[in-house]
Formats: sequence, C-alpha cells, structure tokens
Amino acid sequence: FSMAERTNKSQELDKLVLNKLATLSNLDLTSKVAINLTHQSLHSTAFRLWLAEFIKQNKSKLPRLVFEINEDAILAGIDSSTRFIQSVKALDIEICIDRFGSSFTSFKYLKGLDVDYLKIDGAYINELEMHAENKHFIQAVTQIGHGVGIKILTSHVESSATKNLLTELDCDGLQGNFVQKTLTLVEKDNNLACTYSPLKLV
Repeated sequence: FSMAERTNKSQELDKLVLNKLATLSNLDLTSKVAINLTHQSLHSTAFRLWLAEFIKQNKSKLPRLVFEINEDAILAGIDSSTRFIQSVKALDIEICIDRFGSSFTSFKYLKGLDVDYLKIDGAYINELEMHAENKHFIQAVTQIGHGVGIKILTSHVESSATKNLLTELDCDGLQGNFVQKTLTLVEKDNNLACTYSPLKLV
C-alpha cells in the first residue's frame, strides 16, 4: 500500500484489487467487503470516472462494497473528498473513515461528509483498560456517531478485556487479533504473480 503510493502506482493497485474481487467465485454477494482505498485514488477524477464504469460493468459480480479511507487522506483535500464520497454513495458503496480521531479536527470536518462508519484510531484502543481518557473519547465518538446514524468500529482489539470494554461502550464492530488473527499468504495466483489467502465470507 505505502510502496504503491511512493511509486505513484496506487490507483493501479486499487483497480487491481477491485478487478480481482470481481473474478472471485466463492464470494457471498450478499456480504460486505471492505477495501482500503489509497490517497491518490480518493482525490483523482480519473479514478472516479473509472470506478463508475467498473461498477456499471461488474455490479452483478460484486458483493456489497465499503471503502475505507484514511482520515489523513480526507483532510488533505476536503472538497475533493466530498465529491468522491458523493459519487461513490451514488454507486451504492458505503464509506468508512479509518483512523478516526488521529486529527484534532476530526469532529469539525465530519459534519459535511455522508459516511456510514467511523473506525477509531488504534492509538485509543491499545491498553484501553489502563487509560480512562481514551474511554471518554470513544464514548463521545459513539454517542455523536449514533446520533447521526453512523456506526462505530474499532481495530487493535487484542484481549478479552478490551473487547468487553468496547462492547460496554456500545461500539458496533471490532477488529483485531483477538477477533480474527491475520491470515498468512498461502495460495499462489499465477495471473497476478503474487500470493493471497482467500477468506470465506459469512
């Protein structure tokens, strides 16, 4: 991901991921698949136009999509981020802001964006049970998000204690090694010259 951005190949990477997704035969098309979208694709008019055509051609082969967008990428260009989000929502794609809370202006910019999920920055989750101030932040995000119809997700869940706290704080979804360990790269795809670990969606 970061290598693709450094070499200015991130749009090609995002297109590759989406094209590959459209060819997988073992997907439950009623499930949701979240894809991390790169900074360059978010702010590219050309990618936006390509995406609209791609969805038009492949909608029947795709599961429900969620694009995860890093908060820093959104803040790099609020106007172009807003245009992108509006265009993909018209394609029935949901939006998740990743690493929410990493900026001091997180709540300020949120007002004008039509998003479906906020994934709280992992810095607030690590050793959560030892930091009362982090609990207050998560509680505030959850209350504000739920008040405007946004679901709250968290990553970096590494223990049952953290899971229980986040459940008590009314978070809607959890991610981390305690929930699902990272899968190893096991299967070779000769067409892509890389390996991946297919995950059955339920």
